[in-house]
Amino acid sequence: MRYKDLFATIDICIADRGKRSRWEYSGIFDSNPLYKLIWVENARDASKALYAKKDCHVCIMDFGIGDQYFNEFSLLTRFAKRTSFIICSSEMTIEQSFVIRDYGVKAVVKKDSTHSVAKLKKLVKKAVLCNLFNPSYDFLIPHNVPGNITKTLFDTNPTSVSEWARNAGISESYLRRICKDCCKQSPKNALALHRKYSAAIDYYTTIKGRKRKSTAGEIDAVVYEQHDSVTKGKSSSKSG
Repeated sequence: MRYKDLFATIDICIADRGKRSRWEYSGIFDSNPLYKLIWVENARDASKALYAKKDCHVCIMDFGIGDQYFNEFSLLTRFAKRTSFIICSSEMTIEQSFVIRDYGVKAVVKKDSTHSVAKLKKLVKKAVLCNLFNPSYDFLIPHNVPGNITKTLFDTNPTSVSEWARNAGISESYLRRICKDCCKQSPKNALALHRKYSAAIDYYTTIKGRKRKSTAGEIDAVVYEQHDSVTKGKSSSKSG
């Protein structure tokens, strides 16, 4: 069985009260054996889970799971620097989606649309790979050198460190220094990890996933990388 050594090594915390949402997420992610799902129903329990699981890669969180003492913003403030957060909600306005981005959210996902879950799967994959190398990476604005080399890694998928440095427009020695100082690993290790996990996620998403068709076709990803997709996602949700 391919990539067996990576089974259950990607932790995804899902913070959502809805029973229907749990059924939908199971349909999306259960076919991928790399993912280990952690289920919680409110912000306080999510905080406990993320504190206990310090290497949790992604947290998919509904907006509205907090209480007067511990809300979503408290959760983001505490954990967004080490866990990639995706907000998945049907209640959030466009204005709120851009405000919450300042708290480190990677993207906002619109629930209950007629679009395929393929965008959500792609987004989760990127969030996982981001967390493995540079958890603070900004999906919209790679505003610093670590952000630029991370974007280059995602966009060009280099096969060697020299190709990675060349694509980023920097020297190999500078790439090694940035990786060591900011990302706490060598570029060789980072590249190997990125390529292995990327290939494994693709394998179980596109090949194995066909054998178990997802029943959760009701989520539309609205990603910060494309500003106009927010408006399109809203209009498509209405038409659906």
